[in-house]
Amino acid sequence: MVAALLALTALPARATPNFPGAVKRTLGAVAAPDCSICHVNGRVGRGTVNTGFGTAMRARGLVLYDEGSLAGALAAMEVDRVDSDGDGVIDVDAIRRGNSPNGAGEAALPDETIPSYGCFGRVAPRRPSPDAVVPGLALVAFAVLAARRRGRGQRARPRAGVGPWLTLFALCAASGGASACASGAALAPRTPTRSAEIATPMKPIAPSAFETDLRAAGLDITKLPPFESLAPWQVRRVMGTFTRALGFACTDCHDRQDHRAPTRAKVVAVRMWNEMTRPYAALDGGGAVYCDSCHQGRGKFLDRSDKKALSAYMSDNYAGKLKRADGKDVECETCHGEPFEGKFLSTW
Repeated sequence: MVAALLALTALPARATPNFPGAVKRTLGAVAAPDCSICHVNGRVGRGTVNTGFGTAMRARGLVLYDEGSLAGALAAMEVDRVDSDGDGVIDVDAIRRGNSPNGAGEAALPDETIPSYGCFGRVAPRRPSPDAVVPGLALVAFAVLAARRRGRGQRARPRAGVGPWLTLFALCAASGGASACASGAALAPRTPTRSAEIATPMKPIAPSAFETDLRAAGLDITKLPPFESLAPWQVRRVMGTFTRALGFACTDCHDRQDHRAPTRAKVVAVRMWNEMTRPYAALDGGGAVYCDSCHQGRGKFLDRSDKKALSAYMSDNYAGKLKRADGKDVECETCHGEPFEGKFLSTW
């Protein structure tokens, strides 16, 4: 049994060499595409399927080594008319013609729309890959052998130990559970209470740290366009800044089963971009304004337990430090309206 398990560990665990040929056959392409249509700079390995096309395929159920999932994802891409580079030619047609579906320089930039590791949550379900099964089977073998060895010396006095827990973990890993956590594949949406946690004291508004990230997406942080005008590949880059600026997972805004489904969090995010970020050019004293200027890694950052302290904080940091691009003064009514609406976000 152990020999068989060790033999299984020799299976390839990183690349999927059958996919380029399968893409050519499925789409009737003039040539098999280069690995760089999915992998960053053509480098294969876990966490590198991060180009626009690769990310869209993952979101539509692409599974390692599974040509059936590849065909299904390509069909979904055609139905959805996915155009990763926004050039008017959908991805599958670009590949049929022997062209890359990604924009210029797209493969050189890591995609942060869907974190490639850690328990952050994917936006589409995924079946366990061979990577999950092999380590899990090895753990099962280890647990069984350890239990037998312990049993020979302690038959007279059984005692509780780590054996049952190790076996349970191994079985979880073998079924894909451990790998799912590592990739976020089986993670449920986070509960609202997590995002609502407030770390006091409230931090002063600060210059954004994302100017370089936005420049890489072809955007000027001081002159952001309407969110609706962003190209698809720019949207993916921008959402990567959202997750870091707010400390969010993708599933804090996206429906876990269908990342394209409408959610209230999406509506709020777009309106925050258009109405709370775009109008502001800079901070008094220098520095650009962006999501992280206020959020600084927290979804909710205002402590409402002391109304007087909250009012003073907002007066000092917003009315006192923000500069609008149109040159108008920033007052309480600028955001809260007249008559004053304290929790105007709840109306969005």
